[in-house]
Amino acid sequence: MDLERLKQAAEESAWLVRRGYLTDAVAEFVASQRELDAEHRAVLRASTRLDAHYPHHIARELDPEDVAKRPLRVDAASVLSTVAAALRGGVLLQSPAGVVCDPGFTRPGSPTELDAAVDRICGALRAARPSLARWFVDDSAPWADALAASIGRRRGKLGMELERVPDGSAALAGASFVVSSDPAVLDQCVSWFNLVTRALEGTSANVLGLQG
Repeated sequence: MDLERLKQAAEESAWLVRRGYLTDAVAEFVASQRELDAEHRAVLRASTRLDAHYPHHIARELDPEDVAKRPLRVDAASVLSTVAAALRGGVLLQSPAGVVCDPGFTRPGSPTELDAAVDRICGALRAARPSLARWFVDDSAPWADALAASIGRRRGKLGMELERVPDGSAALAGASFVVSSDPAVLDQCVSWFNLVTRALEGTSANVLGLQG
């Protein structure tokens, strides 16, 4: 992966989206101008979406003491995809707000190594000590049943529930105490907690910051 070329493209895209241009249109325009291949285009699209509203994300991020004994709403698709990608050695992106995402993510996603990803997330949840972790999963996700079984085996002293919804992103719009790696969700939520970076602690995750 040509990082210097990607960083230049990301800087150009960031300049445009911060002036109100639409993220996907900007990413496509810059990618065409820079003659990026399919892999680099996917990374640029993800970077542009992450960067578009990062001041909003910074302003609404919760500290660990804010979430202790409070319920968290987990965007299962984006969080699982990001952690699973890290565990299999994939490249992740990090925004100036600290949001980490899988540039190959598409909703509802199809994470592999689901149990290992759930283990990581549950470890971070135990450390955060929420009163409840409610996992929101898209009805169309082929792995919804497997996720329900996986979190069922790990409940123990950690309160967890699974809620199936038509659209995970829409279900979390306007919500507070959200856990997500999807910038479309973070753009619309009232507050969010960066559980993903905590779930990745101690891993050899390959995280790129193309901005800042």
